[in-house]
Amino acid sequence: MTDPQNAPTPPPQPGSGYDTNPYQSNGFSQAPERGLSIASTVLGILSLFFGFTVVVPIVGLVLGVMGLRREPEGRNFALAGVWINGAILFLGLVMVVILIIALSIGIFSIPAFVEMSNAAVLNA
Repeated sequence: MTDPQNAPTPPPQPGSGYDTNPYQSNGFSQAPERGLSIASTVLGILSLFFGFTVVVPIVGLVLGVMGLRREPEGRNFALAGVWINGAILFLGLVMVVILIIALSIGIFSIPAFVEMSNAAVLNA
């Protein structure tokens, strides 16, 4: 019997002619995932025109935050989307507050409103 530790090594098998390195690239690279980040930036730009809907900047802000967490390659797009959508939401909130203050202060000084309220008091 032959000793398995001293057995001769088998001869190398003939190759197929191709270098099969599992770590070598085949020339095709996968594009980095940036869908959420780009969508956030696009919605941020659209919210400049449609910010009054409030839905567009909120969706853009949510997509931007999700893009920051899930897509490190699209960080710049996600940050741009978060900043633009956040600014639009903040400006919308400021406009609503200004409108509420203006209406609460100025609505009672409109001459037609004053005459209408005086007429309602006189008729009562």
